[in-house]
Amino acid sequence: MVAPLLGGQPGQVPDVFERLGPLFAAEGHPVRMTSSRSGRLRRAADMIVTALRTRRSTDIVVVHLYTGRSFLVEAAVVALTGRRRAIGVLAGGGLPDLEARHPKAVRRVLGRFDHLVAPSEHLARWARGVVDVPVHTIPNPLDPDDYPFRPREQPQPRILWMRAYHPIYAPEVAVDAVDRLRGEVPDVRLTMVGADKGLQAEVAAQVRDRGLDAHVDVRGFVGPDEKRRLLEDHDLFLNTARVDNRPVSVVEAGAAGLCIVSTDVGGMPDLLQDGVSGRLVPPDDPGAVAQAIEEVLGDPGLARRLSAGGRAVAEAGRPAAVVEAWSELLRGARTPDGPPSP
Repeated sequence: MVAPLLGGQPGQVPDVFERLGPLFAAEGHPVRMTSSRSGRLRRAADMIVTALRTRRSTDIVVVHLYTGRSFLVEAAVVALTGRRRAIGVLAGGGLPDLEARHPKAVRRVLGRFDHLVAPSEHLARWARGVVDVPVHTIPNPLDPDDYPFRPREQPQPRILWMRAYHPIYAPEVAVDAVDRLRGEVPDVRLTMVGADKGLQAEVAAQVRDRGLDAHVDVRGFVGPDEKRRLLEDHDLFLNTARVDNRPVSVVEAGAAGLCIVSTDVGGMPDLLQDGVSGRLVPPDDPGAVAQAIEEVLGDPGLARRLSAGGRAVAEAGRPAAVVEAWSELLRGARTPDGPPSP
């Protein structure tokens, strides 16, 4: 299993393959994973060298496909698969944009795979329109029992934002929304946590400049235990992304019962039903975010519905169901005809 963003380093978010790998091994599939190396070049070299060294001992190569420079390495890995079966996992919500800019290159790379797997129907629909390769929708595994569920029937204005400080996740929009809210909801509190991808200092400065220190707490990356504590201590979850697929953090929030307010980009409308499992708003619109949060705070029936609906979304990713879907795909991928197209 090849992924350019495997964790294993302090401050790194674990890749979904780090959940899938042990689950596959428990089902009797011998698994080798790469790469958890630090540094872009070391990771790239490790993935390519591993692909070469395991050419004779591996039946199937599973490659996690992201955008940006990682896509070039992933393309090199799949080119080295030789006669082995190859499965591509569509991870990057920005893949449709990448294909719009470089259609021939993206289609050529995707066309080399025997099967593609998408964690959301959003990316699956896109992939089916791009290449003539069987595309399977299998959600990322997440055990909702790891997140104690607390129904939010009278939510307090305690909001959690948990993404990377990167332009595609628009952290500044969350701060703008709280700036608008503090007049109507003076006790509003926003906690922001995530890996710094270049914007954390800028967001902290935005908070200071607007006098929001009493309302916004800007923190860095947190580990699993602290993350669960934050999910327990907050009642709303805010996702301001400009590009998205099926973010694990949103599913985790749903599992814990937080009321989710999210932008309606990418795969989010497939993941969340507006008014049932989340409130969906346009991207880059802090006014709409603030209004949606006020609606949830002021309507116990809506809050109760969103809390229960988010938990139901998380239930769909139970590991047993995910592993069964993957096991069927892997068993079929070893045969010349492969499993039936979905």
